[in-house]
Amino acid sequence: MPNFFVHVGAHKTGTCAFQKWLQLNRPRLFDAGLIAPHLGGDRLGNYRPFMEALAGPTNLTQRTQKRIIKSLLKEVKRSPNHDVIISSEYFFNPKFENHREEFSEQLKSIGHNRFAILIVRDQYTWVNSIYCQRRQTLFDVPDTLEAYVAQMIRNNRGNWANTAEEIDKLGFDLTTLPYTREFQAAGIVKNIMSIPALAGRVAVSIEESTLRENESMGATGLIIADQVKARALEIAPELTPNVRKELGKIVRTFVADRGLNDPKFNGLSPAVREMIASGYNDSNARFAKRYLEQSWCDLFPLNEHFGELSPRRIEDLDHRDAAIVKEICDEVLHRANELKLFN
Repeated sequence: MPNFFVHVGAHKTGTCAFQKWLQLNRPRLFDAGLIAPHLGGDRLGNYRPFMEALAGPTNLTQRTQKRIIKSLLKEVKRSPNHDVIISSEYFFNPKFENHREEFSEQLKSIGHNRFAILIVRDQYTWVNSIYCQRRQTLFDVPDTLEAYVAQMIRNNRGNWANTAEEIDKLGFDLTTLPYTREFQAAGIVKNIMSIPALAGRVAVSIEESTLRENESMGATGLIIADQVKARALEIAPELTPNVRKELGKIVRTFVADRGLNDPKFNGLSPAVREMIASGYNDSNARFAKRYLEQSWCDLFPLNEHFGELSPRRIEDLDHRDAAIVKEICDEVLHRANELKLFN
């Protein structure tokens, strides 16, 4: 019976890079005694469909659900001495919250031990990064980072202590990794493949250690994405998630082609920093005491100099930059029409 290794995120800690690495290295992983299932991952290597299939009620068709489970059982039966490894941040999705127990029980019925790998990040940079991610994929977010942080705290997102305790209750053997500068220098692939239960199976090259995927756009690029979304909604009031993502990719391409000097977005105002401190400090201390060998403050020293706040709206830009935003926005929408994204 296999052991199951489930990398659950969190978002914006290198998850896309690790998922791509799993997808590209199936034969190599198999030679090391690890199965990255052939079915159940999307085109980017995210195993959300796999988790949905095993968890029961799902958006997948019944046929697809059965195919994923049947394929997994076949792979496990064919290679009884191999373990299974998957990665998906879907574990954190509110839609999955009521199905985690069923997912865990399904893994238990198929395999032996269940290992979960959770990477945690200080909430100052984490919420700022996720806010950027939502904007650059044209998903709806509050107008200000302050409002977004309030929403995150209210929904208990980023409370690593609660998250880890929930994973413990499901019966997983939990490994937690802090997203420190040292972690980032070594890269997510090397960090995950070095945990005790996986160490020594796969040698990770320097190139693999520096894999980066889905990095956030700069502040001007995000304003362009906001403008594209607003104008796209005038054309097609119902933008599907896939259309939003495709528009975001076009924005990224045009911004890169322009070679804009575009610093990263920083929305960490004093008010936002105070909200984060009051919302997370106690749970961070609790998490570090139970799951880490250092205090939270030692792992993530507070940077008192967060830098200048970034412009949030096109009205915040000078005339020249605003003109560039409008020009690129026109080009993006022209390209989207050529691709018939709004049809």
